Amino acid sequence: MPRLSSNLLPTTTVAGPAVAATAIVAGSTYRIVTPGSTDFTLIGAADSLAGTAFLATGAGTGSGTVSLEVLGVPVKGDGFYNYSDGLHTVAHYLLALDGILEVQGALTDNPVEADWVTLDTRTGTTGSPLTENATYNFTGNFVWIRAKVSYFINGTITKIQLNH
Repeated sequence: MPRLSSNLLPTTTVAGPAVAATAIVAGSTYRIVTPGSTDFTLIGAADSLAGTAFLATGAGTGSGTVSLEVLGVPVKGDGFYNYSDGLHTVAHYLLALDGILEVQGALTDNPVEADWVTLDTRTGTTGSPLTENATYNFTGNFVWIRAKVSYFINGTITKIQLNH
């Protein structure tokens, strides 16, 4: 049977420093870093607490900051093709990542957010950014695989590849 290779993030993804609430762009997904004086509920968040992720409806006011949230486009895993071994290999290329990179899988044909499970997590922080080119394997008949990057304050993700 043929093996397939896909990019979990289709382009190089670069984050800048934390984004001021006044620079938020409607339609982008963010996570609140520091609430400051910003009422994030006015621009799409459920609350104004640090750690809350939301889809922005527009720019905010005040002194709050947010980090970028990036969801890769889901790609078909072994379960989609009815492969029996369930073996997947991921390679990621990170430069000074200040954020959290997760590789997630779903076992359903049409997953909703609650269907996604985290298969691997890599974390870099401001004091200890993560630079690595690494590969790892996981086994499971996942129908869909995706990358999720949260608390993305700084760094570059050159690529994340999946082979199965």
